[in-house]
Formats: sequence, C-alpha cells, structure tokens
Amino acid sequence: MVSGAQQGRLLHMLVRLSRASRVLEVGCFSGYAAMWMGLALPAGGKLLSLERDERAAAVARAHLASAGLSDRVEVRLGDAMDALEALPGPRCGEAPFELIFLDADKKRSWEYLELIVSRQLLASHGLLLIDNVLWKGEVLARLDPAAVCATSAAASSLTPSARRSMELRDALHAFSTRLAADERMDQLLLPLRDGLTWAQHAPASGASEAASSEDPRAWDATHEDKMAAYLRFVGSPEPSKLAALRQALAAEAASAAEETGYDSAAAAQAAATTRISRGSPEDLARISREWCGVQQGRLLHMLVRLSRASRVLEVGCFSGYAAMWMGLALPAGGKLLSLERDERAAAVARAHLASAGLSDRVEVRLGDAMDALGALPGPFELIVISAEALQVVPSAEAAMRCALANLASHGLVIVVAQPATVSEDPTIHEHARQEDAPRGALVPMLLSLARQVEPAAHAVTLPSPDGDGGVLTLIGRTLEM
Repeated sequence: MVSGAQQGRLLHMLVRLSRASRVLEVGCFSGYAAMWMGLALPAGGKLLSLERDERAAAVARAHLASAGLSDRVEVRLGDAMDALEALPGPRCGEAPFELIFLDADKKRSWEYLELIVSRQLLASHGLLLIDNVLWKGEVLARLDPAAVCATSAAASSLTPSARRSMELRDALHAFSTRLAADERMDQLLLPLRDGLTWAQHAPASGASEAASSEDPRAWDATHEDKMAAYLRFVGSPEPSKLAALRQALAAEAASAAEETGYDSAAAAQAAATTRISRGSPEDLARISREWCGVQQGRLLHMLVRLSRASRVLEVGCFSGYAAMWMGLALPAGGKLLSLERDERAAAVARAHLASAGLSDRVEVRLGDAMDALGALPGPFELIVISAEALQVVPSAEAAMRCALANLASHGLVIVVAQPATVSEDPTIHEHARQEDAPRGALVPMLLSLARQVEPAAHAVTLPSPDGDGGVLTLIGRTLEM
C-alpha cells in the first residue's frame, strides 16, 4: 500500500547506497514508493514496478511522468506471480535485481519469496524488503494464544472487512515465522511504520563473505548454546583459557563502568568477574553486546553487503561486536577502520576480531576520534558513529563536518543512539513514527549539523530492530529530487 515519507526516504537511501542498476517493486499502487526509488537510480538504472490494478497503474504512470521518471520506471500491468515467472532472470542472461520491494497481496508473500529465490531474481548482495508485516499492529495479537482463539471462535460473526483483516494478520504472521526459520535467508524485522522486513541471501554455510571461521550470528544462539557459542567465538574453549577470557571481559566492563550503571570501574570489574565465574550466558552476551544488539548488528551487516563497500569507518569500537558484523560483510579487498580512544577496549576488540579471522580486514586504531577524522583520506561508503561519541567530542559540528567530508556521494553516515541515550530524550521516538520533519532533540541536532556542511543533507531515523529503545539515524549527503 502507500509508503510514508519516512519509509520513502529510507527506500531512496537504500537505492542510492546500493548504486542499483536494477530495482524491482511488486505492488506499485499510486507510484509513491516508486518515485522515491526512481529518483535515486544512477544513470542508466531501471525500476520495474508490477501492478495488477489497471486504475492504480494509470495513476502511478501519471505521477511518475510528472516527476520525469517515465524513462527510468516502468509500470507493468498484470498478476505479480505471472509477471515474476515471465521475467528472464539470470538463468537467461539477465542481471538480477539489487533491491526488491515487496508490497503486494499479503496472502501470497511466501509464494512471491519462493519465486524470487528459486529464479535467482535477487542479487547475492541484494536486499529484499517486505512491507506491512505487522499489519496495523494486529500481528502482535498472535503472541496471545487466548486472543487468537477468541478471534477465531468469533470469525463467523465478523464483518467481511474484519474477517479479511484477520486472515491477512494470520498470513503475515505465518510468513514471518516461516522466514525466520528459513536457513536460505538472513532477516530482521524493522518496526518502522507498519513493519518492514529486511532479507538477504544467507552467506554460504560454514563461511562468511569475509572468509571467516566464525560468525557473530552464533551469539544469537539458543539459551543453552550461548556459553559454548561465545567461547568458540573468542577462541577459548579450553578451561585453561577461561582466566584470560574473564580478565578481558572484566576489563571491557570496567572501561564502560559509567555507561553500564556501576558506581566505579572496580565495582563493574567485580560484578563482571562474578558473573563470568558463574557462567551466566545472558551476562556474557550482554557485556559483549553492550553497544550493539544482535539485530542491529545484522542491519549493519546487511547495509555493508548491499553497498559492496570497499571502505567503512566506525567511530567508537568498544568490544568490536559491531565491527565484526560489518567486517564479515566486506567484499574481497574491503577494509574497515574502527577508531577507539580507550586502550583496554581496543585490546579487547582486536582480540575478538583476530579470533574471527578479521585482522586483515578490520583495523582498530587507538586515539582521539577528532584527530583521526581530520587526518583520514576519504571517501568511505559507510561511516558509523555512536551518538555517545558525539556527546564527548569538543565539537559535534566539527565531527559531523569531518564525517561528511569523508563520505562518498552515495554513502551514509549512521549515528547509533543506545537506549540510555534515547531515554534521556523521551520525544526522540516521535521521529520514528512521524511522516514529516524530525522530532525530538537528537535527530534535529544531527540533521542541523549535517546541513551546516551539506545544505541538501537528509535523514531518516529508524527504531532499533532489537526493540530495546535505541534508534539509528541515517544521514545522506544529498536528496535527489
């Protein structure tokens, strides 16, 4: 259906970031999303939009023509399944699509996905987006078995509209559940607008795109396996190495004593040592993921894969968890530079990255971020900055100026605000819900800083896919209009 302004900006950014020459939209409706994506296409890029309703297709074509996009965006009339089956695809010598936006018949979402995968219509690095997966929030009712039973029992008395809504809710829930269990795809659900699922082809079994022997997705294991997965990850499965592991994690917790809520570094270290000695898998995972949740890590991984970035910059490395997600997504020859001012955190991050086989792809550079930013040769396709880092640098404006000066024209600056930062500004989530200008204190500040450097800079704020209250603000240099 209709995409809001926030989602439109996001689609625009993703197409620009991917430098996609081929984009596919399944379900055009009024052409609003197609315009956002079409305006972001590079020279020679094409968008194919499938629409089964003749009146909607006519409206979309008129809108696209008024935007001067008729030469870049084709609205093809007909049933989506028939159209997908008729596409030549890679097996017939046609290039796959770098981005596919699925916004058609919700009951057939799985059929669309199966056809896209089986016919290899999505590029190996490409991104598949599925809209409306929360269906006005009604899908969340599926978490309450009693409510589901009550609704099902009363189905015969529901109005046709209510019955259809219930059927769509159940179909979307079944789709999301099935996709989450599908080992062919990596996926996350972004709680933006009406729910937007991101999916990519999973890397080959047993290896990442960075040819690493380990993958941080192992940290998202079952409760019983978390301890073993973590120990495998840091390369310390033998009991004799537990002392070194405890020391490293205690140092990591101590370096973040203030942020983790302890009164002192000594208290943080004592608490960490106690928890580690007890072997609590939850605490081990929490300490190591203090600044980046599993789904947020996966989102960064997907963005690096989509961009095929050869150069990525991270400001604020901490334990190296986010750096590992991004490093594992780098293409051959790609490099990630991570800046960290705390010597202990840098040592922990280097150890983690070495255990993941990423030392040749990810460099952790110790020192002041401002000094490093001013001396870096650009450009970078992605620059990831913690909002906390912007709060401690002498000049946030200077930091943003340096970041944008080092950003590729199609790239993104991603400012990650953790729950503790967001909780200090309770209005910040307004921006993730609104359809127009940013709300809250942090987001306008970031956009204002960016526009002092790049007058045409634009931003979109996403709620963290971990559902922990954090947000990510994506900033682009220009908006192609």
